[in-house]
Amino acid sequence: MNRSVSGTLSIPALLMTLVATFLAAWLTLGVFGRSDQLIYLWPLTGLQLGLLLPLWQRDWASVLARQAAGAAGLIAGATVAGLPPGIAVMLGLINACEVFLCGWIVSPAVVTFDDLKERTHVLRFGIAAIVAPVIMGSIAAIPVAPVTHQSFLHVATTSVLSDALGIVIIMPVVLFLTSGEYRTFKKLRPYLLRAILTGIAFVVTAVYVFWQNQNPLLYIVFPPMVIMVLAMGLEGAVFSGVVLTIVGGTATSLHHGPLWLAVNASAEHRMVLLQLFLIVSVVTALPVGALLDERRREARSADEARSIYQTLLQNAEDTIILSSFDGTRRYISPAIKTLTGWTPAEFLAMDRMQTFHPDDRDMARLVMESMASGKRQHVIRYRIAQKEGGYRWVEAVARAYFDETSDTVLGYVGTIRDISSLKQTEEIWQMERETLTREKLAMARLANTDALTVLPNRRAFDDALLRQLSRAAAVSVMMIDVDFFKAYNDLYGHQAGDDCLRQIAQALQSKVGRGGDVVARLGGEEFGVLLPGADADGARRVAESMRNAIWELDIPHQSSPLGRITISIGIANWADIREHDTALLIQQADRALYVSKRAGKNRVTIAGAMPVAV
Repeated sequence: MNRSVSGTLSIPALLMTLVATFLAAWLTLGVFGRSDQLIYLWPLTGLQLGLLLPLWQRDWASVLARQAAGAAGLIAGATVAGLPPGIAVMLGLINACEVFLCGWIVSPAVVTFDDLKERTHVLRFGIAAIVAPVIMGSIAAIPVAPVTHQSFLHVATTSVLSDALGIVIIMPVVLFLTSGEYRTFKKLRPYLLRAILTGIAFVVTAVYVFWQNQNPLLYIVFPPMVIMVLAMGLEGAVFSGVVLTIVGGTATSLHHGPLWLAVNASAEHRMVLLQLFLIVSVVTALPVGALLDERRREARSADEARSIYQTLLQNAEDTIILSSFDGTRRYISPAIKTLTGWTPAEFLAMDRMQTFHPDDRDMARLVMESMASGKRQHVIRYRIAQKEGGYRWVEAVARAYFDETSDTVLGYVGTIRDISSLKQTEEIWQMERETLTREKLAMARLANTDALTVLPNRRAFDDALLRQLSRAAAVSVMMIDVDFFKAYNDLYGHQAGDDCLRQIAQALQSKVGRGGDVVARLGGEEFGVLLPGADADGARRVAESMRNAIWELDIPHQSSPLGRITISIGIANWADIREHDTALLIQQADRALYVSKRAGKNRVTIAGAMPVAV
């Protein structure tokens, strides 16, 4: 329990506590009774407790200061009333301890009057009103019994009863006057007529019962008390307790009322019976009043929540639907009219599946079966029917709800949102994505394609060769060069040179047919061929077919000793490309090409099985 040990001490509050306890002690002991007689009602504990509880959790210094002021006021009042100073001091200390014990039991549950409007808090209050008086009243009887010349048991009994009665009567009154919701006229005004009528009826009944001596009519007060409690709740219970205490105590002390019908009973015995009657009446009325107020508060909260819920449903843009799987419970919010054109009643009258597009009904059945089998939530998109014809795209979030006792799935609650505009946007985005993808692929092809020959370019050739690194297979690489091509360009012109290269590219491409084979233009008149999985003999056969294909093109070339366009080819082959550097493989093929050139051109040369470093 966290309490502040410091706070602002209010001098007026301390003086008020001092004066109030002084007057209460003086009036109780000196005016309405004598210090050597029965104390009918001991108000000091209830008075101080009602003043201190609002501070109990937030200002511990003020609590201690007010307790000290209360003890001082009690000691002064008891002394003025005629008690010996020593006894008065002891009573003051005992009363301070009792206030602390009560506060410790009641706090932190009860700080204001409205805190008593809960059954558990009333129970704590009832325990405090019994335990504290029993303990401290018994202790107080030790010094008081010799002074009053009465037995310890008699003094303890009367002290406990008067103390308990004072707590249950006075503390709620003080809390009501300091923090009650209806202590102001503005708050009480709507209930004023009802309070006045029931209050008058109860007061009249109580006065009649306690001022007549002919019949034992104590039970007559209970019907109007019940009406008071029903009409005013806890406030009615507190009011009825105060009225019964004042009327019953005054009448009984003046020898009036049904308690005087007891034969051979002393006045003190009758007062003890009255105290018991009052305690039982108040202890019965307070929990009933608290229960009624608790139920009314819960009902108000439920009404407010229902009102908020209805307001949200009426104004929500999304449609909210509740449906049991057996169709016995169905609800749909008014937003369905905006969504579909049907009113809620019209929509609920339709077969559930008829609201789905025919192509979406199988999906809807699967979702419902899934929820019925225990899956708690689904998010689906479907087309909902329109009153004017056609369908509209919506998104529904459906959550299963369960029976609290058996955990059986009973139905689902869903929210339906119009996503037709979102769907159109998504379709546009999808078309744009597809267009961008096509453009990206086209750009990728352009970036990897030689514009003149439409063969893969050097980048594509290198990428294909790198991909071979991840494969455990043989590979052959050809480097091809057009013989005397510079002289051809000089003699026939660049346009003829471009046409010549295109014909060569087509001829080379026609001689490979496997999916992994690559024929690429590496630049100028140089071509490269990649033959994955081909050994040296296989590569030679392909190379010879390519050389013959170019020869058979019979493209005239007067600057060539052979009189036509020819090519020279160098081949490099490795059994496992992962064991070598691809750059060395290309270099080996280049060296073989150089050998073909040096040997007279128009020929094929295969490099050694292992590359030789340059």
